Amino acid sequence: VQGLARELGPGAKFPKVADLCRDWQVSPTTLNRVLTDLEGDGWIRRKHAVGVFVADDVPLTHLLSSVALICRPSFFQGSGHSPFWELLIQASQESAQRHGLECDLYFSREPEEARVKPLPEGLSLAFENHKIGAVIGIGLDDVAAMWLMERGVPVVNVFGKGHVIIGFDDELAMSLSVRSALERGCHNLALCVDLPPQASVCDKAILMERWPQLCRQELHDRNFLGDFRVEIADFQKYPHCTDQGFDIATKLFSDKKSSWPDAVISVNDMFTHGMLSALRKMGIEVGREVQIITHSNANSPILHGESELVRIEYDRTEIVRAIWRELEN
Repeated sequence: VQGLARELGPGAKFPKVADLCRDWQVSPTTLNRVLTDLEGDGWIRRKHAVGVFVADDVPLTHLLSSVALICRPSFFQGSGHSPFWELLIQASQESAQRHGLECDLYFSREPEEARVKPLPEGLSLAFENHKIGAVIGIGLDDVAAMWLMERGVPVVNVFGKGHVIIGFDDELAMSLSVRSALERGCHNLALCVDLPPQASVCDKAILMERWPQLCRQELHDRNFLGDFRVEIADFQKYPHCTDQGFDIATKLFSDKKSSWPDAVISVNDMFTHGMLSALRKMGIEVGREVQIITHSNANSPILHGESELVRIEYDRTEIVRAIWRELEN
């Protein structure tokens, strides 16, 4: 019945119950029990003396048989990439399984290649033949997302263009970071901005402007009168976030102690990992001599056991819930 509902689409009328019983070789009692369950789940609507219809507002996830999970390959390349993306993929596929959907993993082309051909040949053909009903993108580039949307494919994209765009609440994260520093009596703050290796030149420029802007605004709103500095990672010399963190921590704490910041805000857990390595090498005690306030991924192994940190956590399970909530809408 679910398969037929997918074929018919929202609002369509089913064949007569007697015809269905004959074609499927089931008793009216059995079919009626199935229809009752599906009506309760929002699949169908029964109208007395009229017939059975696919519900007008049936959730999109009910009508799909498969979803494509399409990821930007550079998010997963090199020794410095974040494990967050693998964890997000795993959680997305597990959620698809709970929804009764196939969810195969694909890699898109990089933005420069996508301008010529948005998606790999086999994947493009699958969409042209309507074998895939919707897309969950992870960093899916704008050209590929537009190609899909022009063909009526629903696209929910994490960090990229789509019918729905899902990302982190940067403003809230920065507000919590600044508040954490000020609540601990800190008056000499350093904001450290990493530049991920997979980020485009445009993305790097946005990061270099956005994080400092958010932090300055939050400090202004809280009437902060102390010292504030911004440290931007040297991504050309150190492409990996861990190395960037080690380098910046070394620079920040190499001068005389009176010039040290008493709080450092880091917006990346891999960057923080590098900072901690440098601070330990220099014999600087985190939590006593300096507060490290880090944005991190919930349950990430990178900072496991680092209890002296102040964490502002992003939860991948919340992102996955948001993805399926939007697909259902």
